[in-house]
Amino acid sequence: MPKVPRGKAARARSKTLPRVDGVPVVGLGASAGGLEALENYLAAIPPNSGHAFVVIQHLDPTRPSALPELLQRVTPMPVAEVRGTTVVRADRIYVIPPGKTLCLRAGKLNLDQPTAPRGLRLPIDHFFLSLASDCGARGNAVLLSGMGQDGTEGMRAVQAAGGRTFAQLPATAAFDDMPRSAIEAGVAEVVAAPADLAKVLLNAPEARSEKTRDAMRVRKILDQVRAETGNDFTEYKSSTIERRIGLRLLHHKLASITEYAALVERDPEELRALAQSMLIGVTSFFRDPAVWEQLAADSLPRLLRAVPADGTLRAWVPACSTGEEAYTVAILLLEALEGLPASHRPSLRIFATDVDPEAIETARLGLYPLSIAAHMSAARLKRHFTQEAQRYRLRKSVRDLIVFAQHDLISDPPFTKVDLLACRNLMIYLTAELQQKLVRVFHYSLNADGLLVLGTSETIGGDGAQFVAEDSALRVYRRLASSSEKRVPQLASASTAIRVPRADGRAGDVPTKIAEALIRLFAPPAVVVDDDGEILHVLGTVSRYVDLASGKNHGNLQSLAKAPLRRAVAELLAAVPRGREGRTVREVAPKRRSAMVTRLTARRLVAPAPLRGLVMIAFEEVAAGPAIPARGASQRAFQLALQRARKDAESLRLENLRSREQLNSANQELQSMNEEMQSANEELTTTKEETQSMNEELQTVNAELQSKLGNLSRVNDDLRNLLDSTDIAIVFLDADLNVRRFTRQISRVVRLIPGDVGRPLADIKSDLDYADFDADIREVLRSLTASEKEIATGDGRWYQVRIMPYQTIENVTDGVVITFNDVSAAKKLELELRRLKAAAPAAGIAS
Repeated sequence: MPKVPRGKAARARSKTLPRVDGVPVVGLGASAGGLEALENYLAAIPPNSGHAFVVIQHLDPTRPSALPELLQRVTPMPVAEVRGTTVVRADRIYVIPPGKTLCLRAGKLNLDQPTAPRGLRLPIDHFFLSLASDCGARGNAVLLSGMGQDGTEGMRAVQAAGGRTFAQLPATAAFDDMPRSAIEAGVAEVVAAPADLAKVLLNAPEARSEKTRDAMRVRKILDQVRAETGNDFTEYKSSTIERRIGLRLLHHKLASITEYAALVERDPEELRALAQSMLIGVTSFFRDPAVWEQLAADSLPRLLRAVPADGTLRAWVPACSTGEEAYTVAILLLEALEGLPASHRPSLRIFATDVDPEAIETARLGLYPLSIAAHMSAARLKRHFTQEAQRYRLRKSVRDLIVFAQHDLISDPPFTKVDLLACRNLMIYLTAELQQKLVRVFHYSLNADGLLVLGTSETIGGDGAQFVAEDSALRVYRRLASSSEKRVPQLASASTAIRVPRADGRAGDVPTKIAEALIRLFAPPAVVVDDDGEILHVLGTVSRYVDLASGKNHGNLQSLAKAPLRRAVAELLAAVPRGREGRTVREVAPKRRSAMVTRLTARRLVAPAPLRGLVMIAFEEVAAGPAIPARGASQRAFQLALQRARKDAESLRLENLRSREQLNSANQELQSMNEEMQSANEELTTTKEETQSMNEELQTVNAELQSKLGNLSRVNDDLRNLLDSTDIAIVFLDADLNVRRFTRQISRVVRLIPGDVGRPLADIKSDLDYADFDADIREVLRSLTASEKEIATGDGRWYQVRIMPYQTIENVTDGVVITFNDVSAAKKLELELRRLKAAAPAAGIAS
């Protein structure tokens, strides 16, 4: 979780970002086929769970959504569509409105207008990223049915922030693309049916308590990982270790650490899988935009101005993962460099390192999915990337600035003399002791006034005397110069050198002194360079071959090499094998006759890991080969040969020019065709994404309509049963007095059959002796005043005929309703009473 800021900065920040109580927030992401999954999930949640639920569904932006109404049917918790800034409360359900994106800031839900085109919007990722940033371990991400990959990157962020992640079992999803993407990416902690996911949310897995009780077994497993892979995770926070091992338990469906310990004993491959899962590769372009905006606006231009015009700004991005953050630094430095005067443009060199070799290989490619468009402006995307099929590739001008290398920040020696060091969101996984050691390493690596950029949840801790805060809220620090001797901090005890007393009573570093003596006696002078010829390290005395300024051990070898050797150096760098071990040799003879020549040997390094991919060039003086005998040809023969050579050279030059023109023409045509194909591909990609997005939205609309149709069917059944149970003859007429609906009892009065629907009632024969029937109906429709009469039939039955206006929900008159209530019994009783009443006086007189 992010640390609580202290002091004035904390008070100032708390005024702008008020915190609320720690309500656990559950983000529910769904798309096509997600309505049923959402209903099953929420139906399994009790009304007093103490969690707040936020539903992010892909919706059609052109029509209102019925989702809140549909979800309210399955849960007693209040369901509401978010209308504006809303404070999150427990035991409530919040639903995203159509055509908006939703994010969580300081415990409040905020609506944003989408900036990406309709087919590229990723509302689930957008919310999950904000959930990770705002809630940390209180955040829960649930990914349900849907098409595409929306939600995977957001779940990765939630998992990295300490939250819990859940994915629907693909076999239970109507569309399994979204949950399957999260599962295959390894970011789904729990995989189950929606109702089961709800139960797991409220009842933590038994594996967690098992891990707490078996701390000794966990330590042993970490020791085995170190022995098998060389990666030491013992300094990671216990919560991080428990979470990663918990994922492996779930993956293998194991119930305890004891079972997992037995598994790693018999399967060393599982140790490598565990080590890979511990390498948390959560990164993105311009993550935490406020940090990069501050660097671009102020810190980076000031840092570049402090570098000499002919100098080099060196940056280091440790724990770079798949390279997004390193490329972010490169893009910002390039843009800041263009803002400086043309006379002051220092060169740039960025070192990006990570312990994971697979992540480094991915970073070197500079190839990323289309979803990165959500993390940067369209102008920046167009300027620094090219689109290839379904991915974006960094332009060569950006890739060439960065040297990627495998490097263990904890155990390997650090890079030095850097002006900018960006290590973000690594220390949050490490213990406090190791964090302080790393801060001292960063201080050693940085030049005076160099910048250190940490994650927004990280600080320099108790080493405030070594750094001053440029922006404490954004975690940007400037290194202070130290009067003490600059030493490499020791991180791992295994790297500590053996020291023995010297004759003068002071300790001496015996292995180091022995190594220096061996190099001086037996090893030729050499330099270690990268593929561009930048000198990274010097071994021995190379002043005879390289013009190095006093006190400097860096620069470009091709420009610093002595004049006779420069061409050989360039050839060596071009010829040395790439990606594998190998060597190349060149010999250079001095201009004057000499028995010795200079031999240059270039070797590609593959070990140790920090030097992998670099080139070592050694310089040796060796005996020259046999001299070339003098030519015995005459001066005339020599001139003729020279003329022929000149003609041949001129002919070759002309042929080369013609070939080059043809190649240029062909290249231009190919470029034109490539641009046309790229344009067509972009249009097809956009059309495909828009179509897929609309298809998902239509699936959601269809699910809502199906649900409404089911409701209407049930209402219709209820209405029919109600009418039938009243045993009253009823007929509904429309505004044109045509039959709209009737009950089956109407056949006793008016001879209606189902085929009469839509016919005028006046055309249908009736048993009523009611001459003004049609006139009374029209009068009610005109005056909107009900009419009630008792009418007899030809066979002696009596009906109470009530005619009333038909009113819609919108209070619009749209016809009439006629009820026929059989009052024959009452009428006969009334007639009998009248007869008896009339006969009573006559009976009295007779008596």
